[in-house]
Amino acid sequence: MQSSVVDRQAQSWSDYGYRTGIWHIREQLADAGVLATVFANGILTEVAPDSLVALRDDGHEIAAHAWSQDQLLATLALDDERAMVVRCRNGLAELLGRTPEGWISPRCTPSESTPLLLAETGFSWWGDVFDVDHPYLLETEAGTIVAYPFQMELNDLPHRIRYGRSYQDFIGAWHEELAAARRSNVPVCIDLTVHAHISGRRSGIDMLRTILDEVKESSDVWVATKSQVLTSYGLMKESFREESEIVDNGAT
Repeated sequence: MQSSVVDRQAQSWSDYGYRTGIWHIREQLADAGVLATVFANGILTEVAPDSLVALRDDGHEIAAHAWSQDQLLATLALDDERAMVVRCRNGLAELLGRTPEGWISPRCTPSESTPLLLAETGFSWWGDVFDVDHPYLLETEAGTIVAYPFQMELNDLPHRIRYGRSYQDFIGAWHEELAAARRSNVPVCIDLTVHAHISGRRSGIDMLRTILDEVKESSDVWVATKSQVLTSYGLMKESFREESEIVDNGAT
């Protein structure tokens, strides 16, 4: 399709996430009595604020996921990236009355400057790293930020869209990860990532319900937000800012 043509099919497929899918996922999380970290594009504060407010009110952690998915940070000029980070953070803070602690970039593809910009803007952690098993402290010229490694083993986007695998295969991968974790001699973090426009649909919700039902019966599994996990590691700092404080780095 020519770049000048708006792909309405892709747009509508994606819009299912905030219009429908996230509400199905929210219901499953509530039924299971667990909290999650929800990565939200800043633009949702304008097009779907009710979903973000509902998730906040349920107690879920809202982390930033850039302003929109079509902004690849590695392609942005430094000032443009800084302006986007500030816009996203401020938009979420203004709507939710609290500042986001965490961030992942679209595709988890940062620029060389991303950790510095996040640290200077007051983020506590970011998830664009894949090089270790456990969180670690990363020093930047703007201060320290926690690097929280992201995992792709249980991510519905490549599983369903790239490779076309079934949700029964996804449940099988969950069982493999859980069995390996139980054989480890140290605590293990397992990321289970679902996208509202993918697994917010019927068969995806059935998969999520199956896994959450198993988790409820497992005394050795703790379901937590990413900030809760970092607190257990002793890596969460005292808040960098007062509630609802808005950062202004001179960007508009």
